[in-house]
Amino acid sequence: MAPRAVRGRFVVIGGGYLVAGATSIALFLILEAALGINAVSVALAASGALVAALFAAALLRTGWRPHLTQLSSTAVVSEAGQLIAGSVIFLAANVGYVICVAVASRDGAGEATLYAYAYLAAAMLVGVTTASFAMVP
Repeated sequence: MAPRAVRGRFVVIGGGYLVAGATSIALFLILEAALGINAVSVALAASGALVAALFAAALLRTGWRPHLTQLSSTAVVSEAGQLIAGSVIFLAANVGYVICVAVASRDGAGEATLYAYAYLAAAMLVGVTTASFAMVP
């Protein structure tokens, strides 16, 4: 399976995300004057395509080629289970954020904004320190 070919190569994964993030920021800054807020979606779409291309190139460089005849339902289910297990923490964090912002917005003017900033600071700390750990088994 394709994800297994990238396992153990944190430099490829981390570098790909780093390049894509820098690209999305640069594209936004370049396109913002012409597109306004729509520059965000264009920059994110371009950086998503870039990271997909970088990962595909890394997979092809390791010799991986898709062989649909070799896929078994057991292998697909096993791989899907591993991907879902690695994604649960991100989903839980986002659901918790939505619930807490809704509660904070009932406490008064500015409370939701204050919570959003506090959550952003905490999410950045978690993202810098542990997010990649969950994606690289």
